[in-house]
Amino acid sequence: MAQQEKASAEEAKERFEDIFCSMRPTFNELFSNRAEHSGAERPQTFADFAKILQRPGGAFWTGYGRKFYARNVENEPDEAKLRDFAGRCPPFVMMVLAALMAQYERAIVSAPPKKKRAGRVDLLMAVYLAYCRVFVTNDRDQLKCLRKMGAVAGLDTEVLTYREFRGRLLCFV
Repeated sequence: MAQQEKASAEEAKERFEDIFCSMRPTFNELFSNRAEHSGAERPQTFADFAKILQRPGGAFWTGYGRKFYARNVENEPDEAKLRDFAGRCPPFVMMVLAALMAQYERAIVSAPPKKKRAGRVDLLMAVYLAYCRVFVTNDRDQLKCLRKMGAVAGLDTEVLTYREFRGRLLCFV
């Protein structure tokens, strides 16, 4: 069973990476100076990227948000319903932001990191941020991503390294 679980996890990881990494050529084309695309400007930060997609009619609502929401209902929601739901359900917002972060890090940044980056499970942990005052991780890539997502969502959750958290505890001894 352990071998099956490991193989399944590896397959899910590869599918996740392929979905977002395969978008890169399309976005590179979009952000190029070619006449057909009029050289759309590449967002320089995750916050800028999220802001663009959260505009009325943006992919935050009409793409990712609708797909995540529609999995559990019979009728596809309109943007107003999605915005209302997002206002009532912060974990939903964090789920969408996790998908946006995966897309940003793999397909939008001008030079994607060659080293390890936050993976599927690391990013999906963002749904817990809405329920935490403090979130502790020992993974630098996850830390960086969760801090950015929390800031975009307007959460007051502190995302700390294990060392930072431990240091705070030792101050009380």
